[in-house]
Amino acid sequence: MNPIKLQEILTDAIARLDTPTELPVVRKAYDNVKEVLRTYKSGVQKVLDSNSLLCIGVVGQMKAGKSSFLNSLLFDGDTVLPIAATPMTAGLTTLQYTTDENVLEICYYSKNDWEVIKNEANVYRELRNQLLEDNPQLRGKEKLIIAEMKNISTAAQQSSYELVENLTLEAGAKIGQDPMRVEFGDINDLQSMMKDLVGAGGKFTSVVSILHIYLNDARLKGLRIVDTPGVNDPVVSRETRTLEFLHECHGVFMLSRADHFFGDDDKCFMDERLSTVGISAILMIGSQFDLALRNPQYMEWDLKSAANDIRTSLNGIFQSRRQMLRPETSSAFCTCIFSSGMAQGVLTKLKKAFFDEQQASLDRDEAKFIEDLRSQYPSDFSNAISTERSLQLLADFGSIENVIINDFKKRKKTLIHQKLTNYFKEQENVLSQALNSACRKIESELDFVNSTDLNQLRSQVAILSNATDSMVAPLQIIIDSYSRKLQHRLENIEEHDLQAVRVDCKRVKSTSSSISYTRISTSFLSRKKNNYVYVDVVNRESTKEDQEQAMEKYRVTLDKKWRDMFIKFQEEMLQEMVKRTSQLGPSLANCTLTLTNILNTTFNVKLEGCETLKLVDKYNEHLNIMRSYVNQEDHTSLNNSFGKMSESDADEKVRKQSKEKLNNIISGLNSRDSAYMEELKGVARKRTKNVIDILSDFRDNIASSIQLSISSILEEKTAQLDNKQKTIDELQKGLECLNSIQTELQ
Repeated sequence: MNPIKLQEILTDAIARLDTPTELPVVRKAYDNVKEVLRTYKSGVQKVLDSNSLLCIGVVGQMKAGKSSFLNSLLFDGDTVLPIAATPMTAGLTTLQYTTDENVLEICYYSKNDWEVIKNEANVYRELRNQLLEDNPQLRGKEKLIIAEMKNISTAAQQSSYELVENLTLEAGAKIGQDPMRVEFGDINDLQSMMKDLVGAGGKFTSVVSILHIYLNDARLKGLRIVDTPGVNDPVVSRETRTLEFLHECHGVFMLSRADHFFGDDDKCFMDERLSTVGISAILMIGSQFDLALRNPQYMEWDLKSAANDIRTSLNGIFQSRRQMLRPETSSAFCTCIFSSGMAQGVLTKLKKAFFDEQQASLDRDEAKFIEDLRSQYPSDFSNAISTERSLQLLADFGSIENVIINDFKKRKKTLIHQKLTNYFKEQENVLSQALNSACRKIESELDFVNSTDLNQLRSQVAILSNATDSMVAPLQIIIDSYSRKLQHRLENIEEHDLQAVRVDCKRVKSTSSSISYTRISTSFLSRKKNNYVYVDVVNRESTKEDQEQAMEKYRVTLDKKWRDMFIKFQEEMLQEMVKRTSQLGPSLANCTLTLTNILNTTFNVKLEGCETLKLVDKYNEHLNIMRSYVNQEDHTSLNNSFGKMSESDADEKVRKQSKEKLNNIISGLNSRDSAYMEELKGVARKRTKNVIDILSDFRDNIASSIQLSISSILEEKTAQLDNKQKTIDELQKGLECLNSIQTELQ
C-alpha cells in the first residue's frame, strides 16, 4: 500500500476510535488498538521524514559504553554525554547537524509520565517499609536494604524510586512543561549544561526525558545519531520514547561489553525490538574491549597476540549466537568489530599533546587506563610510536568509520527501501494481533450480556459473596499444593534433565608435542645426553571450546526447563483454581472472571520476570575461570632434566608426567564444573523461593482480594445490565468499528 494512502487510513481509523463510549470494555479495546495505530502512523511518518538524513541508533545494555563510545567518536573523548551510572542518569539523546547556532533542546517528563513513575515509586516505598518492619536489624544499613529490595521489587520500581527520591523543588516545577531550547557556544558550554541535566548530581536529572543536540559540526553532516538509555531501561515511558526514535533509524550500532558479550538480553532486544521497527543494518560492537585484555591470563603475551586471541574467541561467540536469532535479524548484520572507546579518546588527547602524557589533560580514569595497560604490556606502550599503534589497535575506529561509509552512507537508498518494507510487514502483524484480541474481548462481553439478566447477576454475586469463606479454604489448599509442586519440579529438573547435560570433563583434547630433555647416560663415561620424545599435551583451544559448549548447553537447558516449568505451573494453577471454583455450584460461574483477575495481578505483576533466571552473568564468570585455568602454563611444564638413566626410562618418565598433567587438568576442570553447576542451580532455587514467598502472601490475602474484585465486577456489570439493549448496541457498534478498520487495512 502507498505510504501516503496508508497514513490517511490510519488517521481516519484513529479518529473513529476516539468516539465516546460508556462501556469500559469497548473503551479499553479502542484505546489498545488506537495506541498500536498511532505507533504505526508515527513510524511511517518518521521513516518518510528521515529520507534526507541517515539515522543511526546506538543501543545496548546500560553500562555497555554507549556514551563513552559516542564521546570518542564525536567529541574527541571529552565527556560531553555523561556516562550513565544508574537508570536515573541514562537519558535518551539525539545528535544532529545544523548550519545555524548550536542548540540544546530539553524535553521534560509529562505529567502522565511522572504519575506512572510516582506510582511505581510508591509501590517500592511500601515494599521497603514492610521489609524494615519485618527485619528491624536492617535499619541504617542502606547497602543491605538495597540488596534485599532487588529480590522483592521490579527494576521499574527501583529506578522510579531513585528518580522520585532525587527530585528537587526546582526540577519538580519542570514536569509537564514544553521543551526548552538553549543556545550554546562550544563543547565546554554544552558539557556544563549536560551535568545539570543528566549528571549524577544534576539539579534536573530526575525530570529530563530526552535531549536533542544540534551541532554545527561537519562530522555530523547527513547524520542523525540516537543515543538510547539501554535495552534494559526500566523507566517505561522512556523505553516507549526509545522505541519511537528507533522507528526513524536506518541502522544501529549494537554495543555489547566484550567481557559479557552477546548475552540473552541483547538477543531478545534484537529479535523483539529491532526487527519490529524495520532495522536492516546492524553493526555489532564488542565495546570496552580493553577490559578483556586485562585478564591475568595474558600477562606474558604481547598486545597484538592477546587482542587477536580474544577477537577470535569473541567472534566465535558472535557467530554462534547469531545463528539463534530470527533470520531477518541475523541477515541485517554488517559485521562485528571489537573496540575500546576509551582507547580512541586517550589517543586523540595524546595526539593533540604530541604524546606528552603530562600535557594531555587525561582524566583519572584515562590515566589509570594507560597505566594498567603499560603495566601488563610494557613493550607495547614503551614510546610514542608503540603507544599510538597499540591504541589504534584497541580502538579500531578506522573499521567503524569504514562501516559507516560503506554499509550505511553508500547504501542509504537501499536501507530506506528495506526499512519501509520490513517495517510495514512487522506492523501489519502487530496491528492484526491487536485487532483480533480487541474483537475477542468485545465478543466475550457480548455473549455475557446476551446470556445474563440483572436479577440473575445479583443472585450470583450474592451467592458468591456469601460463599467467600467456603471458597477460600479450597483455594488456599491449591496454592499450598502448587507451591510444593514447584519445589518438586525443580528437584526433578536437577535430578533428570540437568543430569543429562552435566558438565563432566572425561578427557581433554590433546596434541602430540616434542619434549626435549637431558639425562646422564648409563655408559662407563656417564656423559650428558640430549634427547626428545613425543608425548600428548593439552590442546588449550579445543579443550576450552569443548568446555564452553558443555557449559552453554547446561545453562540453556536449565533456563529453558525453568521457563517451560514456570509457564506450565502458572497455567495449571489457574486452571485448577477456576475448576475448583466452578465446582462450588453453577450459580458461581462468574467467579471465573473474578479469580482470573486476582491471579493475573499475582502472576503478571508480582511475579513479573520470574519466568527467566538470568544466568548469563554466572555463566560468563565461570567461563572466565575455566579459560584462565586451562591457559595456565603449569599444565605443559614438564621436568626435563634427569640423572643417570637409560633413554627408555627417561622417555617413560616424560610420558608419565604428561599423563599426570592431563589427568590433573581433568580433575581441576571437574571441580570447577561442579562449582559452576551448583551456582546455576542456586539461582533457580532462589527464584523458586521468591515465587513461593509471593504465593504465600497471595494465600494469606486471597479472601479480601476476592471480595474486592467481586464488588468491582458487580458495579460494572450492574451498570451494563440496567439498560441491556443499549449495552448490546454499544458492544455491536464497537465490534463493527474494529472489523471495518481491519478490512480497510488488509
